Amino acid sequence: MSIKTLPDSPLFTQMFTKKDLETYVASLNALEVSNLQREVYFRALAEGITIADWDRDWGKYHLFDSTARLVHIVFEKKRVGLFNAIGQRCPSEKTDLIVNHCPLFLENLLSTKADAELHKRADIIAQLSDLNTQLCIKYHQLFSSDDSNSIKSAWKGIETYYLTLPSSLNSKDIEQFKYLTSVIEEILNGNYDEITVQIILERLMRKESFHPTSTDLSNYFRVKSIHKMTMDQVHNRSLQTAGESLWKSIHIIPSSENKQGKFKPLNIHSAIREVYTSQCDRLCGLEMTAPTGLFSIKNIFESIYEIKKLFEASSIMSKRNNLEEAASLRQHAFDLFKGSHIPKEVRNSIFGEMYNLSGNNWQIDDLGEKLFYNADGLVTSDHEKTIAIQNYLKSDAFNQHAIAFNVQGSVQPWIQHCARAYDLIVKDPAGGEKLKTAPKTLVHFYALLGILKGSMDCSSGNTIVDYRPELNRVVNFWDFDDERSIPTTDNFQEFRMWQMGLPQSAQPFDRAVLLMFLDPRLKEKFIKQQTSLQISKAAYGAQLKRLEKLREIFEEELGKAQITLTPRELFFKMFGGQEEFHSIKSYFNNDKTYSEEGIRISPIEIFEFHLANMGNGCWYTSDENKKTLISRNMKALYYPDLP
Repeated sequence: MSIKTLPDSPLFTQMFTKKDLETYVASLNALEVSNLQREVYFRALAEGITIADWDRDWGKYHLFDSTARLVHIVFEKKRVGLFNAIGQRCPSEKTDLIVNHCPLFLENLLSTKADAELHKRADIIAQLSDLNTQLCIKYHQLFSSDDSNSIKSAWKGIETYYLTLPSSLNSKDIEQFKYLTSVIEEILNGNYDEITVQIILERLMRKESFHPTSTDLSNYFRVKSIHKMTMDQVHNRSLQTAGESLWKSIHIIPSSENKQGKFKPLNIHSAIREVYTSQCDRLCGLEMTAPTGLFSIKNIFESIYEIKKLFEASSIMSKRNNLEEAASLRQHAFDLFKGSHIPKEVRNSIFGEMYNLSGNNWQIDDLGEKLFYNADGLVTSDHEKTIAIQNYLKSDAFNQHAIAFNVQGSVQPWIQHCARAYDLIVKDPAGGEKLKTAPKTLVHFYALLGILKGSMDCSSGNTIVDYRPELNRVVNFWDFDDERSIPTTDNFQEFRMWQMGLPQSAQPFDRAVLLMFLDPRLKEKFIKQQTSLQISKAAYGAQLKRLEKLREIFEEELGKAQITLTPRELFFKMFGGQEEFHSIKSYFNNDKTYSEEGIRISPIEIFEFHLANMGNGCWYTSDENKKTLISRNMKALYYPDLP
């Protein structure tokens, strides 16, 4: 079979020079050099090069004629040797990945420096492949469904990372890999149902992803879209007030008929705090916080001052007869003035000042605008434009605009087709039964997220519950209104986490969940995210201390033969309040004024209103009919006991 002539490959000729090859050959022993010369001879014949029959030493004198030929021979020889060595412990398709697609192989083709590293990669890829096979066998139904696509995709991403990215796996990489496999091995060795496995694996894979996932990108673009809609509504004075909160202004974007998202006016400190909590969720891979972005148009008037300075500079350049520079400065001012962040009302007011200054009472449509832009043959000087802007900055219109357009806060996409936990408890006759369908692991993740964020206002009114009737269970909780999170102190009276009152929070953690939060890089990830000057160092420091304490408690618990720690007990270990919890519960249950059973108070009510005293001892409602419904929901959640 003939072999086509191999052209000088740009890849080979760029990576390896003749000098590189000469150095490589010089490092070989006599037998290796002789074999290489022989292979070059036969390769040249196969390529169709004419060689006299007597010239059996051709390869010796033409060894370096073709860089591509020599590299190709070295490549094939090393590839076959490595394939045979790695193939003994790695599936053939994974061996092919390592040998033919790992950059380390080609980069170190002419040396043995990467050989040990490649064998290390083979061990990792082989271990991942084995774990994946075991998962598919044990949880066949899960991995045969479309729901597993995100897990499969992320798994491939992890394999690709260990195959290609680190030039050398250091101790941290190995430690991270051991952590990852410890969670998966626990899932395989433990007694877990498929729903629990899906919840854990989805979050583990999301957390371990080395790039933004499709969900991350979708959330990013949704937030950007809501930001633009909010900007348009602010400029048009058309914000629609939402009926969501009695305590703060919340606006529906873009209208009450089509809830795409919401805008919440906040001071800059609170807004950035709320955005940061959404980022914290991403670091843990939980996806239980509404995607949140910062909204601010405070810079419009900074832009107006900058435009004024540009016209002043242009005027000076004109006086110096530097007309080209003047024109450039003027055009830059026009471009800034036309920017979408400048409200139309601000521009119109400046056009009005331009008309008052230079319009001479001419009755021409849009005269002020034409004078400002030097349109339709109408020309005003840069100095006149400067005066028009100065007059605006001194006007009543500017004072009104400073109030109307000096807006900042947070924006979030609207979580569609879901109900607030408060509505399930107070208004939905089946609310208790629905909350009880939430998988234990899902509730535990939500509880841990509240602890790490330091949720000071996680009431049932600030939680969206995603209940799917077709599955007959809760599939997620969504946190929002986090502007009061990240406190500087860790006392139970600072926190409000209604989810700690759910009966699932009185059940022990799964070992795999505890292992997930022993991620050796988690603290480092949090530190890298703690960059805003609007959040105090004390608040950031308190969060890191919570993370460290949580990890210490988990490590201690994992040393036990059986996990007994519950989210509720973890709350008390972290913040205190256990005595208060039992005291409140005992007080109400021993009050026989209205019933022999006592006034049965649920843990949800204690954690939401009483324990942290956030509601000043208030109840969900004073409406007797609603109280009956709440009682029914609590009985569905807790009957016969109130754990």
